[in-house]
Amino acid sequence: MVERLRESCPEVTASKLHFWEREGLITPRRTPGGHRLYCPADVERLRLILELRTHRRLPLETIKALLQRMEEDPTYRFLVMERTLHEEAFDPAFHPLSRSEAAAQAGLTEAQVRELEALGLVLPCPKTGRFDEEAVHLLRVLAGLLAMGFTPEDLRFYARWAQEVARHERALFAGLCQDGGEEAERMARYQRFRQLVGPLLRLLHLNYLRRTLYDLLGSPEQGTEG
Repeated sequence: MVERLRESCPEVTASKLHFWEREGLITPRRTPGGHRLYCPADVERLRLILELRTHRRLPLETIKALLQRMEEDPTYRFLVMERTLHEEAFDPAFHPLSRSEAAAQAGLTEAQVRELEALGLVLPCPKTGRFDEEAVHLLRVLAGLLAMGFTPEDLRFYARWAQEVARHERALFAGLCQDGGEEAERMARYQRFRQLVGPLLRLLHLNYLRRTLYDLLGSPEQGTEG
């Protein structure tokens, strides 16, 4: 088992595996003789723990909370791998909030949150209807924009744009996965894909924004005489 993991994760050791088992991060099955048995799902879970612990430097309590959320919602893993690249930190003590609780956290009214939901600007969990950390963070951003005088309808375009981008990325990524492969391989492709597409979107947006702002703020060529 250790030798197999070392092919992709040289830092794994038997002592780490035993420690993570004692901490409740992994629960391998046992043979009647007491030997540990790791199924493919266990191996993939170990790779994820190694990524979050060794490469992303997340504390064990945070990793444990993230793994629990992933068990409740398998799609949460994609969010985890995205957010660990960003500056926002995970709070292992966070529990999904009701609409009224999320509204209070963001400084909005419940009616405002309902309107933002209706326009697709914030998306609670489809299974529970509650708001996770990402949704609450998004509500705070939206609250800041509303405080500037924008209306939810002014911001609706961004929800439509994000939905179309997500659909397009799903189609592109599905093409990358046509040849199959293990889950770990597909996840590695996804991470590489997102690491490249993220900057692509950001840089394209900045370049087009500069062009559209020239007539509003003045292009460098216009200048002023002094």
